[in-house]
Amino acid sequence: MLPCCGFFLIADEKLENVCISGCLNGIDWSVIHDGENVRLILEDGSATVVSLSEYKKEVYKFADKVEAFYKSSEPRELPKDEFDRNGYIAFWNEWYRRRNE
Repeated sequence: MLPCCGFFLIADEKLENVCISGCLNGIDWSVIHDGENVRLILEDGSATVVSLSEYKKEVYKFADKVEAFYKSSEPRELPKDEFDRNGYIAFWNEWYRRRNE
């Protein structure tokens, strides 16, 4: 979930979804949706369960902070490389769709 260094964005054909691939040295955990609960399992096997509503609240709070950072930064130039440009576009398309679900 949190790569330690570089990553790249792989867009689907419709530029609606993106797969983000990073290095293996970051921090990773599993997120298992189970009805109205979410189980978070760390790499060492320790786990906790939170309500889906609390999980969404925290994820949205974090996502909103990330988006505010991007909006307060200098405008981005779209990458010239088509693969990179498509990944960037698909990332934000998926971001806004999921944030507004």
